[in-house]
Amino acid sequence: MNRISGGGEFQDSVVYTTGRRYTWVTEWLLCHGIPSADVMVNIRNIVNNWQVEPVYQTAPVLTEYPDSPTVFTSVSPHSSAGFHMDRETLGLTTKYWIRFGYAASNSSGVSIGTADVAATAAYGVFGKEVGRGKIVINPGMISGTDTNYFEIGGWTPTVDFSKMMAALVVMNNLSTYMEVQLVCRTAMDPRAPNAWQECEGGTWDTPASGTSVRNTTALSAPVGAAFSTNLLVQFGLAVRKKSGAGGNPMADIYVAVSASYA
Repeated sequence: MNRISGGGEFQDSVVYTTGRRYTWVTEWLLCHGIPSADVMVNIRNIVNNWQVEPVYQTAPVLTEYPDSPTVFTSVSPHSSAGFHMDRETLGLTTKYWIRFGYAASNSSGVSIGTADVAATAAYGVFGKEVGRGKIVINPGMISGTDTNYFEIGGWTPTVDFSKMMAALVVMNNLSTYMEVQLVCRTAMDPRAPNAWQECEGGTWDTPASGTSVRNTTALSAPVGAAFSTNLLVQFGLAVRKKSGAGGNPMADIYVAVSASYA
């Protein structure tokens, strides 16, 4: 599926230095499952050394803490009137959010540079969020050697599944007493699901005390889940007490899970 944003009225773009001034054409979008994107600008009434470049910005977990904006690869700034379109191949596997726009600046000098700009962004969408939830771990709730499983979202079809990704925020974590891992289970009939399978292999994460964030990166379906022979899949979070921990876990865990499709 392809989507398009922007393409509306012209806006004034004013700059004074060679530093980039960013204008965003889209809101924050689910990054997982966007393989490429186009940004087109229609430029009029250029004054002095004004120029423009297509850009995107990502965030691994929270949009409140984004990465620095990135200029499209191998694109020269545009400084002439008319339509200009640039395409970027993304393939990002460690980011949960993304947005697209353009950056205006002066090619040289410190003086006013202006132009009228109408911008459009188009992008492919081959992913969706399949679960979101909050897990509250109370003192004494998780102890011993048991692994506890918490459902994140409902059942969704396995057909054309490619990769999965989770963004986790852990808050009020008492200490490093806890280990977590993304899991999934499949079913033909959700009333009789198969066993939970580890999505991150043998790697369990130990969240830092206090507050921490983590992106699992894009992960393949575990072999034991048998996606090709089961109609449905559900995702979840496995939580257990860390071996040798001096106390029982206590934390609030926020989880969002997305999936991409071939």
